[in-house]
Amino acid sequence: MNHYVLAYHRARGALLEEHEFAPADADAAWARRDALITGSIADRDIEVVLLRAVSRADLTKTHARYFKSLQDIIAAA
Repeated sequence: MNHYVLAYHRARGALLEEHEFAPADADAAWARRDALITGSIADRDIEVVLLRAVSRADLTKTHARYFKSLQDIIAAA
């Protein structure tokens, strides 16, 4: 599974950054996550996560809120 590091702005509902890492690059993914957290620690509206998925398409299904607007999610329900 690939590793995905996302930085998401809660108040704006916007994905700020997205980084994809190969399965063998878990340490790099964790390092990127930590760097993003350190850089955004003063802004409580920024959420930084590290997720694993087979593909980005799978990730957009399981964690749609990071990739779609609230209107898109409601419309798809």
